[in-house]
Amino acid sequence: AMRIVHDWPQQHPAGEPQPEAWARLRSCPLWRPDLPPAEQLAELETWLAHKWLGEPSRDWLARYAGEGAEATQAWAHRTPGPVAAWLTAVLPRALALRTEARPLTLLADPATTMPLLAQRMAAEGFCARPDWGLDVPDTGPWTRHHAPPTAPADNAAMRLLARVADLLQLAQPDGRHWLAHGALALGPGEGIAWTEMARGLLVHWVRLADSADGPRVADCRVLAPTEWNFHPRGVLARALAALRDPDAEADARLLAIAFDPCVTFAVEEAHA
Repeated sequence: AMRIVHDWPQQHPAGEPQPEAWARLRSCPLWRPDLPPAEQLAELETWLAHKWLGEPSRDWLARYAGEGAEATQAWAHRTPGPVAAWLTAVLPRALALRTEARPLTLLADPATTMPLLAQRMAAEGFCARPDWGLDVPDTGPWTRHHAPPTAPADNAAMRLLARVADLLQLAQPDGRHWLAHGALALGPGEGIAWTEMARGLLVHWVRLADSADGPRVADCRVLAPTEWNFHPRGVLARALAALRDPDAEADARLLAIAFDPCVTFAVEEAHA
């Protein structure tokens, strides 16, 4: 919620003035200290329906799943509020920004893939520039294990909307089941664990070693979603390389937001 309402307009200004968006965000039940966490989550779906969507979230999700970005664009045009206003401003251009659809499929059979991934994570440099099957897939809300995509995330608009849909899914009464996670013991003192998160699949691998004071961490590696999505040979890199028109800088910024680097970023033209 913070990323969508606060960060997106900061990184690509469009839509309503920011004070309006921030005022709405402050009313979100997730920031109400008078409510215990369970009640904050219970009220989130209703808050999103009133402050973001102008309709029940299940109606929005059904339209998104059935008709995709074009139908969601029509919703944004007729709905007041900062989220709809920002999407109204950016979706036409985002639809034109093509991206390859190469989803990371490690969770299709984790009992097979995760031990192989652990071997590769142990190699120096792999976690900084990962690949899988000689390819560099991408990961994000458009590749959730429990909800395989009905349409490929082949443009920036679909990736932006997938982030909105992800939040709405998490706010459902059964939202705690939305994100896949798990762990495997690989041998004595060695294990790998994973969870889907806002930006995609996060994986940790650790190996322990005995010492005089008991088991100690001998090696630990983290494979973050950003390393797939912002890989120099990845899907985003190829989309950026294809930009040619005078609005290339604005388009590059919109693509970066869609893939979400999780930190502040700058766009600079590369000179050969």
